[in-house]
Amino acid sequence: MKKFFQRLFGQIAGFFVRIFGKAKEFLKKEIPTAIKVVEQIKYYMDGPVLPLINALIPGEVDNIISAKIKAELPKILVQLKIAEECAGKATNDQIVQCAIDHLKKYHPEAQKAYFLNIAAMLSKALVDGKLSTGEIIVLVQYTYDTKFKKA
Repeated sequence: MKKFFQRLFGQIAGFFVRIFGKAKEFLKKEIPTAIKVVEQIKYYMDGPVLPLINALIPGEVDNIISAKIKAELPKILVQLKIAEECAGKATNDQIVQCAIDHLKKYHPEAQKAYFLNIAAMLSKALVDGKLSTGEIIVLVQYTYDTKFKKA
């Protein structure tokens, strides 16, 4: 039984070493950027009107990442099916505004689940699929818990 647990914990530790080894470069830039975008979405949910997508993107982000966020965020919100009618909006800003308007109506726990998914999907787009969805979710949650979560 002791060997079983040693092997099990060894495999778990190996999993995390592989994930963090592959993801070191992304932990510094892309994943925190995606989380900052979601943090801005949360901030603007309390306001009467969401500004253009540009206002959601952190100022220190380079033009390539910024362009990816502008292209991917509306697609992600539509894919998550936050509201079916959002897909039919004419502009990306309208899609984002529609999704935020619907997210405001959700239970806080449902909002948290959507925020995690938005951050994970945006991170995956920013790292060009170099990590699996499972790896991204673990890294997003880890990054949020260690760098963004308020005590």
